[in-house]
Amino acid sequence: TDCGAFLNEARHGHFKTLFLTGGYPNRDWLSPDEGEALSKIDPLVTADLFAGPATKNATFVLPTASFAEKDGTFVNFKNLAQAIRRAGKSPNEARSEGQIFSDLLDRRGLFQIAKVREEMATEVGFFGGIKGGTGDSGVKLG
Repeated sequence: TDCGAFLNEARHGHFKTLFLTGGYPNRDWLSPDEGEALSKIDPLVTADLFAGPATKNATFVLPTASFAEKDGTFVNFKNLAQAIRRAGKSPNEARSEGQIFSDLLDRRGLFQIAKVREEMATEVGFFGGIKGGTGDSGVKLG
């Protein structure tokens, strides 16, 4: 995707709502000018590790977990899907994006990545190979 084109559209008020998730330890992943471009979006909801240009203009700021604090699945550039497991608990009110999205979808209880993988495998053909999990070495998709 072209981030410049997106930011230009945002500057001109072409978006009604945005849920932006970061999770980068580098607080400068958006420049102040790029963050200002998002100020025209209302509501702007951010989920990030730290305050920065995006959170400055956000209507709602949700603290999110770092990569080491959440279960999930990564797909690398060779379409290898691999499971990750959290190494520790998130501080205070920080939650994983998966838990945030589950809550927004009114799916009660704790986020369970195995159920999400199964649902993705059932609904999206590309992910069919992860229906039974990813195993220890991952699963080649596609």
